[in-house]
Amino acid sequence: PSQPMAPVARGENYDQMRDPANANLMTAAAGVQRSATARRTVANLHALGVTNLLLGNDDAAIDTMREALLDETNEHSVSAAISESNDVPLLNDLSVALSHRAVIHKNVTDAAEAARCAERAWNIGRTQEAAWNRAVAMEALNGPKHAGIAWHDYLALDPSSPWAVEARKRLGS
Repeated sequence: PSQPMAPVARGENYDQMRDPANANLMTAAAGVQRSATARRTVANLHALGVTNLLLGNDDAAIDTMREALLDETNEHSVSAAISESNDVPLLNDLSVALSHRAVIHKNVTDAAEAARCAERAWNIGRTQEAAWNRAVAMEALNGPKHAGIAWHDYLALDPSSPWAVEARKRLGS
């Protein structure tokens, strides 16, 4: 008699490139890579950065989204580009990648840059995504107790979704 397959363990040794369940993601990623190689536009670089983030390639995601940010603003430094950018989705996604890497590697420099990206995104586009990523970035930089205002800002925009439930948990209320 046949038995159901054992669940896939996604621990330290998990390689999503070898997981057949990710075939559609890999096909899409290849298409994004081809587009970005053919035309290095801000939109294509941003998409490639997000693709790398989804594939667990944090360093490549951050490098690619920084390149997109520099191209979008025509600035020469990432710091200046963050201050000048008006691309809320790009700032949000770069903040996510930096926050993730900051937490994994306990990197304060990444956490600070994530917080700057998230704060800029919040200041120019007060979206739920910007509010959420700002709170996460503040947690990565200063710990959960120092992200309270950011979580309250998120809850002011979204008081009732499942995400709001998670925000309240993070607030400890």
